[in-house]
Amino acid sequence: MVLTDERNIDNLVPFRVVPDMTHAAAAALFAGVDQDLQGGGPDWEFQGYAYLPAALEQGLVTMDEIDLSVRRVLSLKFSAGLFDYPMAYPERLALIGSMEHNELNAEAARQSVTMIRNSR
Repeated sequence: MVLTDERNIDNLVPFRVVPDMTHAAAAALFAGVDQDLQGGGPDWEFQGYAYLPAALEQGLVTMDEIDLSVRRVLSLKFSAGLFDYPMAYPERLALIGSMEHNELNAEAARQSVTMIRNSR
């Protein structure tokens, strides 16, 4: 399964890779992207795969291509047991967004920073 980070399909338009969001959705699917991670918010309709129905209508993608991508996502979720135990640890829900989690996330980010130097 291949996924993008934070609205990367959307970026195909301003970087002039494709002319519009419908073509961006088709290009991403053709490139093998199965899932487009989003940050959420009120502008979801401007996000990548929301344009797949239009791409399908215009003949830019086929239902077989969409089905193959969906199959990869669902296969991974089934193999991970997400449908057997969708809430394996419901008591841990309170930790999400907590100060403890935020501090742990900040520490992980600090430890994973990579400095890149341009030697030119």
